[in-house]
Amino acid sequence: MRSIVLAVSFLAVAAGAAFAGDDPMGTRYGNTTLALDPDGTVTRLYYRADHTLLAKRADWQSDGSWDVEDGKLCLHYKIARPGVGDSECVSSEPHAVGDVWIHHGRNITLVAGLHMTDDPDTTAALAAASRVGNTVVASDPDGTQTRLYWRPDHSFVARRPNWQSEGTWRIDGSKLCLHYDVARPGMGTDECMTTAKPQKVGDVWGMADRKVTLVAGEQ
Repeated sequence: MRSIVLAVSFLAVAAGAAFAGDDPMGTRYGNTTLALDPDGTVTRLYYRADHTLLAKRADWQSDGSWDVEDGKLCLHYKIARPGVGDSECVSSEPHAVGDVWIHHGRNITLVAGLHMTDDPDTTAALAAASRVGNTVVASDPDGTQTRLYWRPDHSFVARRPNWQSEGTWRIDGSKLCLHYDVARPGMGTDECMTTAKPQKVGDVWGMADRKVTLVAGEQ
């Protein structure tokens, strides 16, 4: 299953690159890039084809411009970004809407349209992004633990005593949905969460009668 998911992921990236032609930014025009820091802070970047951008982060917002220089995407802000300054350069590799990738310790995702404030769709996308590269540990009232390690290619591996499954995850509007290749005991093959929120490593929250924790890496 994992090899199939990887192949599909590769084809999706290749298709995105082909669609963009020689423009690695082609898929980002009119869409919003959400960058999630480990502390939960979100930076939002909205790119336009005329090389202008809109950026927002917590109590900071700025218009600006962008260029691709020496294979890097360089951003120039009219109002200096706290802790960064008035310019920064990041990876310019193409990504499709729905992709999640990790860059310099930040989990990043691309969502369709303009989203400079919180809404249900971006909350679900950020919920997925916060889990990628980490493990969700869900503890049942009897102490039984289910562990799900989330991968950037929209796949995951899940384990609990006497059961293990590969699977895939996706964003469906404001829902974060999981599909298990092997039915999860007591739950079946499909699960959709309508209230999933972005979490930080170390966060603990409740889900039905379970206690859930996000831990770093694959555990």
